[in-house]
Amino acid sequence: MTALFLVGCGEGGGLPDYEKNATYNGRPLSEYTEGLSDLNPQRRLKALMDIGKFGVNGLPARKQIQKMVREDEDDKLRVVALGALLYMKDPAVPGLFAEVLAEPDFLSSPRAWRDLVGGAGDVFSDEELQKQAKSIASKNLEHAEFLFSHASGSKLETPLALNLMKRKKVSADTLQRIVSALPRLDLSEDEKIAYILSNKDKFTNQSIALSGLQSIGGEKAFDAAMEIVRADSAVPFINRLTAITGFGPSVGASKVVDELARFAAEPGLSDAQVQQIFPSIGAQLNVISGNAAVRQRKLDDPAYATYVVAAKKYVDALASLAEGPAPTTRALAASLLMQAGLGTGTRPAIDPETTLGYVFDMLESEGEEVVLGTITQQLVRPPTGVLLSDNPALAKKFASAIYAKDADNQWAYAVGEGVIKAIDVWFVHSKFERGQMVRLVTEQAKANEGHPANARVFDWITAMTRNQMIVRTLSNEDIVAIAGGAGTLALDSALTQAHIEKFFSMANPGNLTIATQAPSTDAIIAFIDPMAMSQDQKFTGRNTQLVFNSILSTNIYYLRGNADQPKYIAWVRKIAQEGHQTLRPIAVKGLNQYAK
Repeated sequence: MTALFLVGCGEGGGLPDYEKNATYNGRPLSEYTEGLSDLNPQRRLKALMDIGKFGVNGLPARKQIQKMVREDEDDKLRVVALGALLYMKDPAVPGLFAEVLAEPDFLSSPRAWRDLVGGAGDVFSDEELQKQAKSIASKNLEHAEFLFSHASGSKLETPLALNLMKRKKVSADTLQRIVSALPRLDLSEDEKIAYILSNKDKFTNQSIALSGLQSIGGEKAFDAAMEIVRADSAVPFINRLTAITGFGPSVGASKVVDELARFAAEPGLSDAQVQQIFPSIGAQLNVISGNAAVRQRKLDDPAYATYVVAAKKYVDALASLAEGPAPTTRALAASLLMQAGLGTGTRPAIDPETTLGYVFDMLESEGEEVVLGTITQQLVRPPTGVLLSDNPALAKKFASAIYAKDADNQWAYAVGEGVIKAIDVWFVHSKFERGQMVRLVTEQAKANEGHPANARVFDWITAMTRNQMIVRTLSNEDIVAIAGGAGTLALDSALTQAHIEKFFSMANPGNLTIATQAPSTDAIIAFIDPMAMSQDQKFTGRNTQLVFNSILSTNIYYLRGNADQPKYIAWVRKIAQEGHQTLRPIAVKGLNQYAK
């Protein structure tokens, strides 16, 4: 906009009063008007600028300047001439301006047109601008579109846009410009949305319409955007999702989940569709969980309620997918179910008991290596925000999952080992109490006597009996539970003498921590008693006997002065009378030597 379009003027009427003999810099007006006919455009421009300084007193030159508006060969000078007339309050300006504005061939320079269109607001009132826009649009639609392309940010933009919106057919470029201008137009939200939807098939690129809806914002605009991107199948819909991400999680992600869940429920999905639909739902849940109320688990917050509803639809869809015919599909379902049930760095765990329950059910029913491998590998991923100590039902499911496969199943040991590794990871991250879990696992082991996984469970529990950190930091009750579980498991038929010997070759009297550092003798008694009272010959190996010899004899000596010594001696006497035939003489010798 040229600097001369600065003040308004009245319309029609005679000339305003002016001083006929006015001067500027000591020179009369006539000396400046000579420059208006100079061949050099720069000199003509200077003359116009100087005459403009006269203000209303420059009116005697108005005829010459009006002629310049119509006939000067320089576009810039034509616009500046109009500005000079406006500045000197020439009553002919409104009519002249309307005339040249409506003339498509008046100017050739785009910049000059922008200056001219930008000056319309200095010449006309809002009502007159509407009239001008309506007149031009009705007489020459193409020219109205052209003016609109140069009207961004001007006072003529809105009148032109409103009139062009009433036309059934405008160019694609104009349509795009109208959409871009919608946020600035004095229209209701419903009117703006309705306009975009009524023209949704005319856009050369859907992103134009979607961008316009995003600029409007709100739930209604998002619903309109969903109407535009909605498709008959999942893949094209997913491909268009990035176009509506600007609405934000509070508006749209849950509705996207609804749409994707609808696709997910369709029968006969291909692997490619599955690979796109379900991760896309997970991505939308990540968007929803970006809300602080969701991350902080504010149960009474509407945002959290929205997340729960959307998450349940996701889990239900995954549970159905887990029953599909293709192993790769079931493996994906298992992986995503575990991500949902364990939580991720970007979203809270979703109903762990139910969600992981589906996974544990799959461990029982599944026979394909790719699925079982996926589950056991994913289970060792550190959980996020899931405390088994607060969820005893889930802890019990975890323990029973060790025995998901029958003892004679080819995957019995592998599945059991995978679940035990997962439990170990959860221990490291303090997601449940060791004593609690060992009790649960021991109960399951007793119920599954002879199961191949029991050998692995024994290794897992006995490793704790040698771990100083565990023995020193846990309560005596938990240490006793761990030790008792290990001792009971030693009797299982799945454990051979070689297995027992291997353990006692590592757990010599000096590093069997439950014997040397536990807060009481209860732990070592709980560990050794089931084996010592057994008549099983697998406890007669050399390494085993060496450990028993120390425990049943020299340990009595080491307990001198300890309040637990009488209880310990009483236990050794029991072994001497009722224990394994190879241990009775060892116990008798220990009592005779150290219990006098």
